[in-house]
Amino acid sequence: MGGQVVARLLGGTASADLVAGQLRLDASVAVAVAAFAARDTQHDRPTLELHRVELATTVSVHMTSFRHGALVGTVGTRVYAVLPEVRTDRTEPGLLTLARDVVAVLRRRSGLTVQVGVGAPVPSLAEVPASRADADRVLDALARTPETDVATITDRRADVLLGETLKLLEEHPDLRDPAVTALVEHDAAQGTELARSLLAYLDAMGDVRSAAAGLHIHPNTLRHRVRRAAEISGLSLADPRERLCCHLQLLLATRS
Repeated sequence: MGGQVVARLLGGTASADLVAGQLRLDASVAVAVAAFAARDTQHDRPTLELHRVELATTVSVHMTSFRHGALVGTVGTRVYAVLPEVRTDRTEPGLLTLARDVVAVLRRRSGLTVQVGVGAPVPSLAEVPASRADADRVLDALARTPETDVATITDRRADVLLGETLKLLEEHPDLRDPAVTALVEHDAAQGTELARSLLAYLDAMGDVRSAAAGLHIHPNTLRHRVRRAAEISGLSLADPRERLCCHLQLLLATRS
């Protein structure tokens, strides 16, 4: 019963006052949501279910010991902890330490690799979905940086913003610049690496030597590729707005 109520609270389909009444909580206290996810997904279904249960149990034991009134629920493959009575100006260091302890315990005991995203504190139980959304976005960003176990929305704000922007471009092909699409298609047809070279150049903020070193090519080779990319696509790399749009679309192409 409690787990279902928490899941509905996280999804914004349950009244915060009703949940507070059922679970004997104060709906007016500040809360923060931490989302936990196992990265080991290449298993059969029974094993994945076993891992999910172990993750939920471990999170519940640690979080309820850390803070009286903590709520734990599962939505899909992710386990969420709702921590009450937190500071609203920053994430508590104790919460981050506890999250790292959960990661360490599961790695040591079960060999599970777990990542944790912590959402921004919100002023009341009614705003739990907003903190949960932050935590989910942090986890999505962490999926691209497997070396990081725990992060807050403050730590990953730039990654989250970039991820949301690329998601928008992915879901709306009509927003993409046909010139960049043509460049990517040219590479696929001709076996060239103009798009990859242009992306490295943009990532390096126009520092040819740095970008060329990362690609293991001569700087003059990179200069030629950048000029060739501009000629084929018709892109105006001197325009900062066009350069930004090109950069975003090339990032999407490499992630796809």
